[in-house]
Amino acid sequence: MNKNIEKIINFFEIRKKVFFTFHLRPASSVFVNKKIENQKKDTAIVMQGPIIKDRDFTLETIKIYEKIFPNAYIILSTWEDEDVSKFRDLSIEIVLNKKPENPGVSNINYQIVSTLNGINVAKKLNVSYVLKTRTDQRIYNEKAISYFKDLLEAFPIENTGPK
Repeated sequence: MNKNIEKIINFFEIRKKVFFTFHLRPASSVFVNKKIENQKKDTAIVMQGPIIKDRDFTLETIKIYEKIFPNAYIILSTWEDEDVSKFRDLSIEIVLNKKPENPGVSNINYQIVSTLNGINVAKKLNVSYVLKTRTDQRIYNEKAISYFKDLLEAFPIENTGPK
């Protein structure tokens, strides 16, 4: 690393009392190796929101998920005015939603509509687990779904609804 950059980082670490960390992550699915798992397909990943076109972020995220989560259904729940032509050749479910008339505070109604419709597709796929993400986020750890399932087993959700 360049000595000047190192000095600047050290200055901020000492002054702010923090550690600087830096991770290089693949931007494209080409640089992700496929993992093979022998597990049943009991999980759906619902990606909700508008398609992020910059550097094909949403498209590449789905391609990465197809590689690192081969035993999960992937559901893209986006808007009916989005161009999904690049996604048609992928092995995913695409849900095109009508935008609500009232977006709500912080676009909460947009999130509710696209998330709920994505989860409804997951229900039809008869999965036991749903991982909801956004189209502008990406998970790189291939053990993330197993980790979340382990958390649910360690800390089960109590049914507090009506009986």
